[in-house]
Amino acid sequence: MSIGQLRHRLTLQMITGSSKNSYGERVETRADVAKVWGSVEPLQGRELQAAVQSQSRSTHKITIRHRENVTPRSQVLFDGRVFEIESLINREERGRWLDMMAIEST
Repeated sequence: MSIGQLRHRLTLQMITGSSKNSYGERVETRADVAKVWGSVEPLQGRELQAAVQSQSRSTHKITIRHRENVTPRSQVLFDGRVFEIESLINREERGRWLDMMAIEST
């Protein structure tokens, strides 16, 4: 992947704490930890079909430069949309690119 393909400005958020609301439900608070350049691509055709067959609900693949502090509990904000990370892939195991399979929250 070339740097020119990272054309979307993304905000990474991490969980900073949790509490319970008046109904006893757990509510997590999140904070912005970084603004990064990345690529957001909807899954299509065979990729989406393979994701559905493997019981995955992923709808998008997000690619950024590798970061150690990103976890499946992180989330990505892009253009007013929220993406919950489902899985992380260290492409080629070289620590250069991080692919995130994500679900767009509604």
